[in-house]
Amino acid sequence: MKRKLFNMHVLIVSLIVFMYTFSIIASVTYFNYQNFAQKVSYDNEISLTSNADNIDKWFNNLMQFSSNLTSKPLIQEYLTKSGSSYANFPAVYDELVNTQQINFQSDLKIGITKSDDSKIVSHDGYYTILDYLKLMNIDINAYRTFLANDLEEQYRYTIVAHQIQDEHYLTLLERKVYTQIENELLTFLTFPVDELVGSSLLMNSDLYIHYGSQTIPIHVGHIDRSDNDLNSLINSIEYSSENKEQRSLSSYDENSLTAYVIASDSVSDMNYIQLSSMTLFDLFTQDFMNCFILIIFILIVLGGSDLFLRHPKSLRTYQDHLKYDQFKKERTRNS
Repeated sequence: MKRKLFNMHVLIVSLIVFMYTFSIIASVTYFNYQNFAQKVSYDNEISLTSNADNIDKWFNNLMQFSSNLTSKPLIQEYLTKSGSSYANFPAVYDELVNTQQINFQSDLKIGITKSDDSKIVSHDGYYTILDYLKLMNIDINAYRTFLANDLEEQYRYTIVAHQIQDEHYLTLLERKVYTQIENELLTFLTFPVDELVGSSLLMNSDLYIHYGSQTIPIHVGHIDRSDNDLNSLINSIEYSSENKEQRSLSSYDENSLTAYVIASDSVSDMNYIQLSSMTLFDLFTQDFMNCFILIIFILIVLGGSDLFLRHPKSLRTYQDHLKYDQFKKERTRNS
């Protein structure tokens, strides 16, 4: 009898321990997941804002560098000559190399030409424009489209993404009108996208630039999701095409993916995108698992202690009830 009562008591208490253990674990997991999600969101927002500021600063410096370079007397002299002025090419070449080394320490490639010239002066020498576009693997149609647009302002630019030997590059292509001499100066400023990556970039996220109709990968391959999932989310984003006095960060969610988006302060029609993927399994880090196991151990110890402390008293109470029932039955038979 005692053994049967003990087994029944163990079963009941075990069920109770399991229920409140499960409830506590579920509650702890839920609240930890909420806190973890808020932290991931906050970290991504801070990271994206910092990266956007760094890239904006990069483009500001690049445009300022270009302005200083093209205002130099040697470049202006080349601009005033009609056609291909080969006599100016060596001096322009030296100016490109020296100015870049002194003022802009990076893997920057510079090319300069003008609207009435079929040649271009670059770090790599002199080329026809078509040969230079092929050398840099810049889309010829993108270049022609840029030239075909009427230039209402004195300055216009576009950004073209391309690859050189499997490495991703960006080219800032500029048109500068000089009305006094009725000519245009065209500059090609080419650099690897790695130049844009700062120390604030999160390792478990992907960074993109969206410019015009181009989505340009900057730091990718850190999210284990299919290209279809990534592209679907990127295509669902509503991009800002104008620089605002007070830019704001927005987010978009789809299939456990979150895209954080912020517009550029320096470049019109440019937005920065940071993608982050988070599921419940991301919560189970080593620290969380250690805490999780500790909680389970404590609950089991408390439940077991309660079982063995309460068992004798419960057993005596039950036995008293049995004796009382037996006494009533015997009294009924005797009467």
